[in-house]
Amino acid sequence: MSAVHWVEETSSTQTDLVARALDGGLVHGYALAARRQTAGRGRRGRTWEAPAGSCLTMSMLLRPNIPLKQLPLVTLAVAVAIREASGVGGIKWPNDLLDDSRRKFAGILAEAEVFKGYLQHVVVGIGVNLTASPPNVPESTHLAALGVHWSQDEAAEKVREAVLRSVDTLVQEPHTLLCRWRELSCTLGQQVRVGEVAGKAVDVSEDGALLIDPGDGRVQRVHAGDVQMVSIRSSG
Repeated sequence: MSAVHWVEETSSTQTDLVARALDGGLVHGYALAARRQTAGRGRRGRTWEAPAGSCLTMSMLLRPNIPLKQLPLVTLAVAVAIREASGVGGIKWPNDLLDDSRRKFAGILAEAEVFKGYLQHVVVGIGVNLTASPPNVPESTHLAALGVHWSQDEAAEKVREAVLRSVDTLVQEPHTLLCRWRELSCTLGQQVRVGEVAGKAVDVSEDGALLIDPGDGRVQRVHAGDVQMVSIRSSG
């Protein structure tokens, strides 16, 4: 029996699972996926649209035993999982996967529940373009165009299993997870701009911040924001 729970249609798997997670009773790794999603949510209030059947729209409930300061690493772990499952592209900090031409084919949205300073759970929304690109996301592509041909069911199972492995690595060996993220990143080593901070992306910190060197030797930490890349390299 599949470990992924499917619905034919919903406005947002993320909205649905966030509401259910608050009631308790769902175990670590529970995944909710939709054949069609009508009002998917991305970061910073953006929407994620896709033709029916062309995209994996799935949310997962995660209960990692990690300190609150490591919460941003959950998004990095999920990005590593999608990259390792698909075998293509590179990771753009903090939550997108791109092909070698900077076209986006997957995105991640993480929403956490914290109580008295302790992480209770994280609901991670995962969107992966399988056979078509969302019309509202410029410069996007899909896995079929990159030579990866997955059905929705196959994508859900493979991504879920990879996420569980990656999050387990985060819990057991966060340094190993960060090393793998660095290997798969298409952000590090590039000239970038995040808000008012511009320079070379030189590393990611132990708490998931992007470290940018403006060129004056004073490395700046960026905890959130959209990365604009001036140049890009392939990752392997």
